Amino acid sequence: MATQNRLSILKKVFLISMSLLNGSCGGNFFEGMSGKTSHAAVIEEVRNLVNDLEFSEAVDVIEANTDLVITDRGDMMLFASAYAGDCGLTFAEIFDSLATATGSPMNFMMSAFTTKAVVPDHCYQAQLWIERIGAAGVRTTNENIAMFLIGMAKIGTYLRNRADADRDGTVDGTFDSCDNTDLPRDEVKQVVSGFGLLIENVAALGTNISGSLSGSVTSINAVCVGLGLTCNVTDPTAISDGDADSFRDAIKSSSTTMIGIETCDPLTTLCCP
Repeated sequence: MATQNRLSILKKVFLISMSLLNGSCGGNFFEGMSGKTSHAAVIEEVRNLVNDLEFSEAVDVIEANTDLVITDRGDMMLFASAYAGDCGLTFAEIFDSLATATGSPMNFMMSAFTTKAVVPDHCYQAQLWIERIGAAGVRTTNENIAMFLIGMAKIGTYLRNRADADRDGTVDGTFDSCDNTDLPRDEVKQVVSGFGLLIENVAALGTNISGSLSGSVTSINAVCVGLGLTCNVTDPTAISDGDADSFRDAIKSSSTTMIGIETCDPLTTLCCP
């Protein structure tokens, strides 16, 4: 229970941090991050669609113009915004969802997307667009906050898409974190990298975030280390198959006393033999 009490702080700090942002960022946290200066017609079309929350259409425009050379960091954030929105991450809605989400870190991140249609792979595309700007140390505070939220969304959308297919807010009775059909290994790697983004960007944000948030993410990482897992990798392609399979124990761990979404205690049981 001590672990769960420490980790429960994370949800409270998420809500406090996001409420501070809510007053200045409108319906979509990412929207204000790209400049309003003149760009080519394609860029302007994407911006207008994102501002209208037409994320799928914005992604269609981006993917129909793959020969477009993007060098402006504001445009990179604009494209990240389109993909993040299509993934399921819009600020106002995620704030409302987190207000009622419960349980472990994985459980409440998953629950935040219960009512939303999600395209998890587009959260990864949003991550890649922000990474084009540069490493965490050269990104702005807003860019690193955006990446932190994308990390949260990666965890939540990949798990919700697989573990709560009927979108009723509970893990489906037939779901098994250990089963590669129920949860493909490549998607486990995306979940792991979501935690990596939380850890990386909390460190990069430093004094720009509360000590409670930093401490909560540190607690999550400590649980990973305690289970013999590595959770600080941000690149899913750098995670080995073996490490991904080992991480299934964390996903299968208790949603009330550990960090996962099921009921196993990996401290006493090999959850995914």
